[in-house]
Amino acid sequence: MASNRTGGCPCGTVRYTLTAPPLVVNCCHCNLCKKQTGVAFTTNIIIEASHFVLDLSTPPLLSVAVDTPSGNGQLRKHCPKCLTCVVSEYGGSFGGPFIQYVKIGTLDPEFQAGIRPDAFVFVKEKLNWIGLPEGARAFPEFYDFAKGGVWSEESIKRREKLLPQINEWVEKGEKFKVGEIY
Repeated sequence: MASNRTGGCPCGTVRYTLTAPPLVVNCCHCNLCKKQTGVAFTTNIIIEASHFVLDLSTPPLLSVAVDTPSGNGQLRKHCPKCLTCVVSEYGGSFGGPFIQYVKIGTLDPEFQAGIRPDAFVFVKEKLNWIGLPEGARAFPEFYDFAKGGVWSEESIKRREKLLPQINEWVEKGEKFKVGEIY
């Protein structure tokens, strides 16, 4: 996926631009994602926060902290008008405020077609009627980042630049308090 892709919520209150290609695209089948979204799975474009740019006219997003399988929590950010979840932040080493997980369905339609997941995670909880593409990188739970094979070399280098900030955030004990609205 090339850079400068746009998206937003259905009512048009939230508009954003992605100014770089994704680090990685994950499709999650965990039971929590299904419960929190009301759909069979969720697909996230994972990108540095600096490359997820809200339009100047976008008001502050309504953020709600929810649980995750890792126990580190997730901050789901919604349009304050139509309440569509546009983007999330995940706690712990998943990036906190430095990495954004953009919901693929919020991209403008002309930019959705070329995106394919790099990994399918929590497939042990996948609904049995959902198939995966042939040759898909599928993991019963989450993949081991250290083993490689999912992220490109370029994406790994981009993430490494953020590690000092992420590690400092984690060391400070910053967490999303499940149930809190921010």
